[in-house]
Amino acid sequence: MEKIKINIGGVITELDKEVVSGALETGELKIENENLVIYDKPSFETYKKNISDQEYKKGRIEGVEIFSKQVKKDGGFEFENPKVIINDSGNVDFEKTSSEFLGKIKPALESKLSIEPSKKIQELEADKSKLLSNYQTLESEFTGFKTSIAQKETQVKKDSTLLSFIPEKGLKVGRDIALLAVKSKFGLDITFDDSGQIITTKNGVQIKDDKTLQPVPLKDLMPSLIKELDLFIPESGGNGGNDEPGGGSSNQTTYDKFVDDMKKNGIDEGSMQFAEEMQKRQKAGTLKI
Repeated sequence: MEKIKINIGGVITELDKEVVSGALETGELKIENENLVIYDKPSFETYKKNISDQEYKKGRIEGVEIFSKQVKKDGGFEFENPKVIINDSGNVDFEKTSSEFLGKIKPALESKLSIEPSKKIQELEADKSKLLSNYQTLESEFTGFKTSIAQKETQVKKDSTLLSFIPEKGLKVGRDIALLAVKSKFGLDITFDDSGQIITTKNGVQIKDDKTLQPVPLKDLMPSLIKELDLFIPESGGNGGNDEPGGGSSNQTTYDKFVDDMKKNGIDEGSMQFAEEMQKRQKAGTLKI
């Protein structure tokens, strides 16, 4: 049976053509795929935060347990493993856990005081310092892991925004290849200011118009860079620019109309929200640049 590929946020899933045709008639498309998990953005952010918090708390709890067991082993003590006391937030209650640990180790220490007490205590202190150092190293590595994840998410956000300004048609190569070529050749990059506005840079320097010294919009900059790389297919005729192609769908809109529409909704050109909406409409086929 003929299949249709559906791209959901960069994830490809295939459905029978008959299923999609039926969905067009009923107005509802239901995708059932146990290998595909979809979150809305707020739920995904909450999910990531919960996972991060759980791993952080788990690491602290395991660190305390390892420390207690190691002290018991190295000291040659015979007592039940001290319990790690957890507070209402699910984290280690160090005050109560310390009392629990001391309640176990004090009697054991007192029974060994007659056998080189000072030396034994010094050994335990050294073990404690070593374990605490190991715990701090693990905590540092986990923090680095979270930072790495955040950096990857930021890069995905940047690439998604840049990709939304690359035309979907008229290129000699795929849009992702065109983006890679522009970034590699010109060192193109973007950041976002506190208000969500896009700041475009070339080899680390913000791109501005030589005459007006105003930032050059990505909608104007990206086509010129692609043209400079000779990645556009030569035009054989027909209209150009941002006009709608002949025979196009009646619900397609030009970029200028899109900008006006966004202004009416209080969304500034060049903002992150502007770019996200533009990309959404391009995927839906209601906007062509």
